[in-house]
Amino acid sequence: MSSLLLTGLVAMLIQQAFATVAKMTLPVLGPLVADDLQLDPAFIGVFVSVAAVFGLITTLSCGNFIRRYGALRMSQLTLGVVGLGLAALSLGLLPAMALSAVLIGLGATVATPASSHILARHSPAKWAPVVFSVKQTGVPVGVMLTGLTLPAIAVTHGWPAAALVAAGACCLLALLLQPIRARFDSDRMPSQKLAWSDGLGTLRMVLSDAGQRPLAAAGFSFIGLQAVFTTFTVTYLVEVVGQSVPTAGSVFGLAMTIAIPARIVWGWVASGLLPAKMLLAGFGLSMFVAVAAMGLMSAAWPMAGVVAVVLACSATAVSWHGVLLAETARLAPEGQVGSMTGGVLAFGNLGQILLPSAFSALVVISESYLLAFTLCGLPAAIAGIWLLGGRRRRRTAPGN
Repeated sequence: MSSLLLTGLVAMLIQQAFATVAKMTLPVLGPLVADDLQLDPAFIGVFVSVAAVFGLITTLSCGNFIRRYGALRMSQLTLGVVGLGLAALSLGLLPAMALSAVLIGLGATVATPASSHILARHSPAKWAPVVFSVKQTGVPVGVMLTGLTLPAIAVTHGWPAAALVAAGACCLLALLLQPIRARFDSDRMPSQKLAWSDGLGTLRMVLSDAGQRPLAAAGFSFIGLQAVFTTFTVTYLVEVVGQSVPTAGSVFGLAMTIAIPARIVWGWVASGLLPAKMLLAGFGLSMFVAVAAMGLMSAAWPMAGVVAVVLACSATAVSWHGVLLAETARLAPEGQVGSMTGGVLAFGNLGQILLPSAFSALVVISESYLLAFTLCGLPAAIAGIWLLGGRRRRRTAPGN
């Protein structure tokens, strides 16, 4: 691995981790915030939904910004914007918290397209899946970092102080990235025009590409199902399976920990042992089976069985990211990696907005978690079948 690639990989992994810290700060501190402000804890879901909506706008529009200003500069801007969002959150005022959701949604979602642009330029095509997978371990690392640090700070100094610490860390990292900016933004195009229609152009670019359409379907269903898993697992284990809150939290924590090596392993598999589209097809079908098995769990299940199913969900529904991003980059036209990645992830943001809401509605209407898990997993199975059917249609991006 070249020193340039190694530098870019480490920088983008850390950037991805702190963008995740920004997104996870309120969900982790939510009970303390709700108690302090005398709010229903359900408001956290509103915050997450607002952030996801503005994240959808960003992922569609960021490609031309990346080409004009450079992926490293946009990474710095990402960290600065989410830092401002966290500072607004620390004020503890509802209008400021709404602004916080907007800023975090606009900023954090640029992290993946920007980092994909950098790594696609410097990664050998054969090893791109494992490189992207290592970079994407920044997401579970960020989740773990948030959980290990911010609650302790909040208990000692108050939750606004914890939010400010996270804000300061994001802004500091933006400054620390400056020395490598010239090396990684040498391909920027200052003459690139920006327009309000850029988002629609990104959508058209993804939907008009036969290779990218099934990847967009995978992004929608995989990210949506991941959101279902991460949002409802602890509640399901407590309310239906009969586990205590500490036990359910420990099982979920173990699942998120397993996702770190799992992402790297799957990236290695896609780097030579199995074509990426075939592996992604397997993910779609496997995560459908895994979440359907979640719906079958009950208080009569042995703990070993409960843990096995939750880990199976983690190894599939939470561990596919690097493979999908590398395949998206491989099929993207030259210079369009940021735009194409943003377009595919925009469908993922849509899934993140719709599938958890659909899950909640299905549980309320049918009173059946099995039906909710199964129906929300069905789009992943359909995407898997689509990818499996199109596995022979391969195209190599220029320069690969």
